[in-house]
Amino acid sequence: MSNILILSPPYHGHISTALGIAVTLKKRGHHVIFASEPRYQPLVNGAGLKWVYLEIDADPFNDMKNSCSPIISIIENNSVHLIINDASLYRPLLAAEITGVVSVSFDSTCPVPSDMNNDNKLVLKLNEYLPKLINQQRQRNGLPVKNNNTPIRLEQLGVSDELHLIMVYPQLVYENSPLPPSSHVVGPVLFEPNDFPVSCLSRELQSQKSTVVISTSSLKIHHIINETERYLSKSLLAFGDHSNFNAVFSLHSHYKIESDSKNISIDYQAASHHTYFPRTSLLISSGGVNTLQKAIKYGIPNLIFPIGFGSSFVGEQCEKLGIGKVLPKDITPQELLLISQEMITSPHVKNSCSKMAAATLTCKSDEKCGTLIEKLL
Repeated sequence: MSNILILSPPYHGHISTALGIAVTLKKRGHHVIFASEPRYQPLVNGAGLKWVYLEIDADPFNDMKNSCSPIISIIENNSVHLIINDASLYRPLLAAEITGVVSVSFDSTCPVPSDMNNDNKLVLKLNEYLPKLINQQRQRNGLPVKNNNTPIRLEQLGVSDELHLIMVYPQLVYENSPLPPSSHVVGPVLFEPNDFPVSCLSRELQSQKSTVVISTSSLKIHHIINETERYLSKSLLAFGDHSNFNAVFSLHSHYKIESDSKNISIDYQAASHHTYFPRTSLLISSGGVNTLQKAIKYGIPNLIFPIGFGSSFVGEQCEKLGIGKVLPKDITPQELLLISQEMITSPHVKNSCSKMAAATLTCKSDEKCGTLIEKLL
């Protein structure tokens, strides 16, 4: 048995992926320590894991400038043999190097083509600056500088040279995505806690109706919140009081909606999708990969509002697979209702979703993930 430390930024999709890895390793006999903010302690403890406090800035750029000392203290106090971190976090990778601990990184987002954001001057400038910032941090911690001036993506700050896990179904990975040399595409290790009640919804679903789930991102970024509120409003107008639909609004705490419609249910438990996804006919989201991959597992078609980083790309991959569509930003509630009905009733979409769901059963992501990590112990 080894002592393994896992860290993730405070976004539910990333936390959920980290918990999936943690539970997989616990089942294989390892002692797993999960470092996060207090709000995630109930989820961590509910999964039977040891929780320790660690403040992680939601912005990877800001977090990398913080001290490594708290992470080093956790490593030393718990005799950690191996550290696993989200690839967007640099401090854990630095702390592992300082303490001589083996490191593994994971990515819970879809790798995007190398030319993506080439027209965004701010992103390009940041990517060019990151190698300099990394060397500043290395010098501050008494480590030798790296002579690599190649631009680095912010979401790949903490990629391990020893093992990098891509937690995405292979079918969603673009063939020309530039993967780090240490990468292995293993697929998602989905975290589905078994201690949720049968229903976390504000209203019970009516069995004779098709159920549409409208899901939000946990990212607290101004333009994403604004765009999300727009598609929530359109969804309320499209599905409210509709006689043929249940509409479940799966919301993070920074979103609030009000509706007297009897077919509208609200769920603020972001980890509870698996309690009603088996009865869901359609998912509408911003393309968050964790929720989308859960939908794929249950054979649910997807409609994607392209508002987050890479969400248009994810939507395009779903379109190629025949399991989803990217929605235009100017779509009207009436058009949203029409395309939702088409997705639910289309034999082609249903067949494509069934094939993709069947393919997930042979992926064996948890087994691949555990085996690759244990090779380093």
